[in-house]
Amino acid sequence: MEVIKDVSIADFRADQKKNKYHDHPDVRGLYYFVPQELYSKHKDEIKATCKEKGAGLIVDGCPISTVLKPKVRKEVKPLTDNGYIHYLRLFAKKWVRER
Repeated sequence: MEVIKDVSIADFRADQKKNKYHDHPDVRGLYYFVPQELYSKHKDEIKATCKEKGAGLIVDGCPISTVLKPKVRKEVKPLTDNGYIHYLRLFAKKWVRER
């Protein structure tokens, strides 16, 4: 199992200012994935923020658990084949950069 890099509450708060992906027309449902330790320390703030944003929440503990499900944006259309390829390329670039 891969370990999540150290993530702080400041990182979580800063992410709230990045609407580039949160409101993207391809995003049908947004999830936050946080480490158990961060969630344990800031549970109320993290849950309140997710509920306010309509985001889901997954906590990386043992076991990994889904705490909240996201609000589903029904107007979002399924990705085309080119759309899938676009996101696979983005993921691959990020994955290679971080290795």
